[in-house]
Amino acid sequence: VFTIFPNSPEVRNFIYTILVKIFKQDLLGKNSAMEKLVDETTRLFPQSFILKSSVLWSKEPRWGGSYKQMEEFAKKSQKTVDKNPKLSTLYGMIYYDQARRFRARGDHGTALNLLEKALKFGDHWAFYDEQAEIYLYDLKIFDNALKAATKSAELRPPIYRTRLGLSKIHYARGDYPLSIDDLKT
Repeated sequence: VFTIFPNSPEVRNFIYTILVKIFKQDLLGKNSAMEKLVDETTRLFPQSFILKSSVLWSKEPRWGGSYKQMEEFAKKSQKTVDKNPKLSTLYGMIYYDQARRFRARGDHGTALNLLEKALKFGDHWAFYDEQAEIYLYDLKIFDNALKAATKSAELRPPIYRTRLGLSKIHYARGDYPLSIDDLKT
């Protein structure tokens, strides 16, 4: 692959991120090629949050991993947190995944508490997005939904589902012009 594209750190980071996402399809977690790829990416890009969050995602229980594996990987990633403080957010991703599981079971209080724990490790658009969805769809507390969705949109403006969520929140509050603006955005 590197003979086709320029051999720059940005391109390598992007390609490794894609490869990690491909290898996560091994649901048994016994993919030695995946482990070699993770070792290589960690060596080449020790402070890449995007890459490490993709690796962490591949270690979620639904992909054959475990929270213990996620925690071990997050802990290893802290070695370069001084160069990229965003890496501390990896711990929060463990609580984020747990929150999604509790939400699916209808335990919104526990899910929201876990999301608050996740946020103690750093801001991430997905943490706020999940909060917004719980408040919008499950609890119908539109002011809280708006606050969380707005923060999510500030952190990651191009995510369409956040803008769509904001549009739905404004619509539910009767703010139709704002709803249309977010929908257009």
